[in-house]
Parts: sequence; C-alpha cells; structure tokens
Amino acid sequence: MRKRHLALIGSASLAIVAALLWRSPKAERSAHRSASPAPVSAPTAAPLVHAVLAPTRPQEPKASAAKPTAAPKRAVPVVQARWGGGPGQLGKKIANESSPEGPMSFAVDEHGSAFVLDQVNGRVEVFEPGAEPRSVPLPADTFQDVALTKSKSLALLDRLATESVAYVDEAGHVTHEIGLVGQGIKEGGDVTGLFQRDDGTWVEVQHQNLVRVADADENPLDDRDIVQGRFAPDGSVLRASKSGELAAWIARKRGDDPAEPLVKVGFDLPVWQILSLDTDAHGRIFLGASLLLEGSAPSFDVLDAAEEVVVLEPNGAELTRVRLPANRGAEESFRRIRVGADGALYHMGWDERGVTLSKVAL
Repeated sequence: MRKRHLALIGSASLAIVAALLWRSPKAERSAHRSASPAPVSAPTAAPLVHAVLAPTRPQEPKASAAKPTAAPKRAVPVVQARWGGGPGQLGKKIANESSPEGPMSFAVDEHGSAFVLDQVNGRVEVFEPGAEPRSVPLPADTFQDVALTKSKSLALLDRLATESVAYVDEAGHVTHEIGLVGQGIKEGGDVTGLFQRDDGTWVEVQHQNLVRVADADENPLDDRDIVQGRFAPDGSVLRASKSGELAAWIARKRGDDPAEPLVKVGFDLPVWQILSLDTDAHGRIFLGASLLLEGSAPSFDVLDAAEEVVVLEPNGAELTRVRLPANRGAEESFRRIRVGADGALYHMGWDERGVTLSKVAL
C-alpha cells in the first residue's frame, strides 16, 4: 500500500510540474486557432510560466544529471571583433542614464555567415567565411533582435520605440514594417523574441506564447496564429523553467493534449537565468543557462560563473554539454546563444577587449 501511495504522489508531482510550465487561458483556446507546424528556423530565451492545467498522468521523465554523458564539445572562435565603430568592430555603449549595451543579437545563415546586430553603431555587421566584414546600415539604434528571411532581407525587432518588425534589404532600406500590437500582443514591450520560419514571422510574448505577425510573404496578419511554446520539428511545442537552484524542467505539449514533463536537467552551479531553448532539424533540444555562484551577504561576491548548453535527444536523453565562459561586463544583450541555419551551435560572448562569436559543431 505504501508503494502505491508513493507512486501516486510521484505521478501527481509530475502533473503539477507540467501544469506550472504551461499557461492555457480559456479565452485564448477559444479565440485562436492552432498553427500548422513548419520547419523551425532558430528560437531562444526560454519561457518561464506560472499557470495551472488540468491534472494528467505523465510518465516519469528521463533524468539528466549535471555530468555529461559524452565528452564535452569544444567551442571554436569564428569571429573576434574589437570594441569600436570601424569595419569589423562592434560597438558598446556606457551611459549614466541607461544600461550598458553590447551587440543585442545575431543570426547565422546556412553558409555560416554571421549577422551581428550592432545597434550601437546603427548597423548589422556581416561576417562571411573567407571575406572581409561588411555592414548593413540601419535607420535606428533601437532594434533588439534580428532574424533572416527567405527573401534574404533582415527582420528586425523594435519592441519599444516603434513597436514593430522592420524588414530591411541588403542595402539597408526599410521595405516595410509590421506593427506588433494586435491580437495576442497588448504592447510591444511584452515581446521577448523574434523568430523567422517558413510560414512567416513569429514573436514571443512574455517568454510564453509565440504569435505569428506576418505570413510567408511578409504580409501582416489580422487573424494571428498563437501557439503555447517553442516549436519542435515534430509539431510539438516546448517550454522550460528553473526548478530550484540547480535544475531546470523542460515540458512538451502536443496539439490539444495535456502538457507532459520531458526531462529535468541538473547543473553543478546555481541557475541564474535560462538563456535559450532551441531545437535543430534533427529534433535535438538545446537548453542554455547562465550559472552563477555567489558568496554570502553583504558582499555577494561572484565565486564562480559560466554559461552552459545542454544538448538532448528528442526524448530528453542527454547527448552532451558545452561549457562556455561567462561574459565579463554588464553590457545588456537580447540573445547570445542560438542554433544557426547551418545546424551548428553559436555563442556570443565578450570581455574588455571585444566580442567573440564561437561555433560548436555537433
């Protein structure tokens, strides 16, 4: 009898985990249709949510310990840019009345070319293998995220100043803009990410839902599709959240089925922030976290810090881990870990000298 009680308690606990990872408001379910799945481009910052679903009976998820199951992969620098405003350099801004800024985001195409959002210098700096860096000028310095479209233009997110997505051609001309505010988005400041897929342009709202704001031809949508997480190639959606000091949960939702916890990922340092939740064309899952160990009060000195990406099979089994150095400096960024269109993992880091974009081939 005692074993049966423990089994029931375990099942109920996992159901609560899935419920806490998901938000499924009634109004949203009735007002918005489900989006048809399409191949994933490249999503990031993982959703942190706090709502309740009906209880379910998920299977016990596979545990992912803090020790890697395979030899850790090594990150190889592919771009090293000094701070500055010249060709091939990247800007940083230090102001008394605002947060320090470095490059906000980046994207990588199928050829391994990196497009770094250098908003401080009002441009996207392009680093192509075997070529000199080139610049795409931007009309403003208020963009915070960048994505690559199938028309070879840049989609740029301005969530605060214009509350819009701007499409910019290779010469830096804005061809058109799409407003963010509308169905599924109350204000631009709620947007926490920009994602380009074969079926159009999506933005993430409050680290929770994805809202499709433009179709495959970059036309605005009045009737917007809304999904409750990050797309996986099989059509399911994923969410992640911190779990205590040393772990994070990933949960999966398929169609109208209840959410199920997929895996609990452990770390050897406290999780300060979840940085990314991504998938690749093979369905592998990439969970990125900022890890930070602080000393005691009153100084709270940083004793150890790192950024780590855990690579998982679609079923949650751990493949490997990539340990990356923590950024040195308080410069604000919007996205610094992502899977490129070439299938490799990329990390953007910086120190007092400049910015390093590193690649991990998996």
